[in-house]
Amino acid sequence: MVAEIIQIGSGVVGFSDVYSDIDLMIATSEIENAETTKDFVYQVLSEFHPVYIKEKQFSNDIFLLIAILENNLEFNVSIA
Repeated sequence: MVAEIIQIGSGVVGFSDVYSDIDLMIATSEIENAETTKDFVYQVLSEFHPVYIKEKQFSNDIFLLIAILENNLEFNVSIA
């Protein structure tokens, strides 16, 4: 289902600070698995009891999940 998980954004290039979010890109092994993978990631993020999860769909096979936890830590997870 998942081929790779890659951290992207400011944390990777050395510009992270206490206000930085966590940006992840998840590549599926087959494009048909993108929605199933998105549902799985949503489920995993839900286990952190976020205050908010927003889901965006950019095409049939590209999704973005934004989760904000109670401590204001933000996850931005792209799935393709």
